[in-house]
Amino acid sequence: MSDACLVCFLYAVGRVPGNAASNQRRRGLIMLDAVQGLFLSYVSGGGGVETAYHFNVSFDGGQTQTPLLMDTGSPWLNVGADYLPDGTYQVIVPQPPYTHPFYSSSGNAYQGQWVTVSAIVSGGNGASFTVPSLTIFRSTSPSNVAMMGVSTRMTGLDPLNIFLNVPEIVAGTWAPGYMLDQNGVLFGYDAALAQQFVQVPVNMNLGQRTASASVTLSPPANSGLTPYDATLPFLMDTGIDYTIITPNQPGNPPPNPADWEETNPAGGQMLIPDVTVGVVLGGVSWGFNTSQCGGPTVNPAYARLAVPSQYGILNTGRHFLASYKYMIQLDERIGATTGVMGFLKV
Repeated sequence: MSDACLVCFLYAVGRVPGNAASNQRRRGLIMLDAVQGLFLSYVSGGGGVETAYHFNVSFDGGQTQTPLLMDTGSPWLNVGADYLPDGTYQVIVPQPPYTHPFYSSSGNAYQGQWVTVSAIVSGGNGASFTVPSLTIFRSTSPSNVAMMGVSTRMTGLDPLNIFLNVPEIVAGTWAPGYMLDQNGVLFGYDAALAQQFVQVPVNMNLGQRTASASVTLSPPANSGLTPYDATLPFLMDTGIDYTIITPNQPGNPPPNPADWEETNPAGGQMLIPDVTVGVVLGGVSWGFNTSQCGGPTVNPAYARLAVPSQYGILNTGRHFLASYKYMIQLDERIGATTGVMGFLKV
């Protein structure tokens, strides 16, 4: 547990193992007990928020490894047939009642079959865990997708979440949850470490198992636009580098895209300059001004609106991790309707 990336994670919470802790004591810092658990550093994208985070996953007992993008916005592994040749999977017959993967941020949909695999997940630091049997989606169209969804928002899909299938979590030895920062993921953390995070209740009040966020869009001065306020489900999504605000229905009249958005040079639409986006969860606040998007790393590349839905959603994108470390812990591994979400200022 003396890996340099783990030390980076632990410095921020005053928990440094081994000799590193002794060195810090000599500098006059108060240290806590050494951490027990499993830390996997990212194999790519770590140390910042500009690029996506990946872990290596093997479906053939470690002979070959495929880098999969860790996506906290989706709840299943979606792996293309290019990376799952015959002999590495078993087709489930009959097919389970899960819908085929669809990503609302991009509009991408996939065709294929649900299969079972054995998976070894490895970090850049050499740490790993093995899941003997896991249901994943094998995509044949397109056949080159490589996504590792670990979202805990969907109660009925918990068995598909590879992070909830860490053997010690399955056995009940470790809490059913994980911590994330810009360097990697930590499983098997103790209560003392979790208590250093500001914790916000997770429930099903807004249709998804997540925390509730108070969201405000403040328009530019003298624009004539009316501020928008709503309580929306919260999503920290490492799969994208921008923010999506989906207004809820019913509620305050949603922002009119014709007034609030302009053409995004990269494609699609984005919020006009000088809109202030404010988000509050319990005692945690986060936000940005759209005039600063694409600049400092604490801000997303841009922000956009989505078509209103019943409950809406606030999707921060992964730049949220430039401001806060993130924790999700469920009260039960499978099917829980409650839990806590935690945030620790970077």
